[in-house]
Amino acid sequence: MANLKICLRTQNGGGLFPVYIRITHKRQIGYIKTDKCVSKEGVKKEEIIDPVVLAHCSRTIIRYNESLNTLNLDSMTVAELVHHLRSLDEDISFSGYAQKYIRRMAYEWKMVRNSVSYGAVLLHLSLQERKHGGV
Repeated sequence: MANLKICLRTQNGGGLFPVYIRITHKRQIGYIKTDKCVSKEGVKKEEIIDPVVLAHCSRTIIRYNESLNTLNLDSMTVAELVHHLRSLDEDISFSGYAQKYIRRMAYEWKMVRNSVSYGAVLLHLSLQERKHGGV
């Protein structure tokens, strides 16, 4: 069973404390840095008291726990858990996915004509995005 907790590590040069989520699994510890920081006023006895940061991190921990409940944690290390949880936050690139799908159509499924058509559409979309500065 993995335990997740909101924690602080060291104060940065600007006087703020970056907020981390500590993962303890099989007596090993890993950290995931969040996008939140707290000032000295938001910390009391090395615990975060800022309600906005606590609410955000609590929602993140709930989402992480829901993801971990679908896994078999017995065979995983803490580094693998950290990697899995970090990958939840990655955005999926449409164009990257489309290029991968198009290559798969052409080489695995032997649908060359369709892949050429899809590639042309993707190229047109990327040119339109550059022309109009993104959508």
